[in-house]
Amino acid sequence: MVFADTWPGKFTHLDRALEPVAVGGTYVVDDLVEQPGWPQGHAEHVVSLLAALERRTDFRTMRLAWAGGLLMAVRTAAVRP
Repeated sequence: MVFADTWPGKFTHLDRALEPVAVGGTYVVDDLVEQPGWPQGHAEHVVSLLAALERRTDFRTMRLAWAGGLLMAVRTAAVRP
């Protein structure tokens, strides 16, 4: 399991963060629901991240409307087709 709770691995270096996740493993990110005090441009980074993860064919994603917003992605294929 990779829990990306910082910009690297979430908004930058996404492929590197996903690399060690084995088939059946999970990648988790939080802070996906807009909050007061987010820096300018942060919402756009979230939109881009969600789109990038949902386009992948080697992971299945599920968004969770809990706390600041979560996404769980489970690797379903060894290699990205």
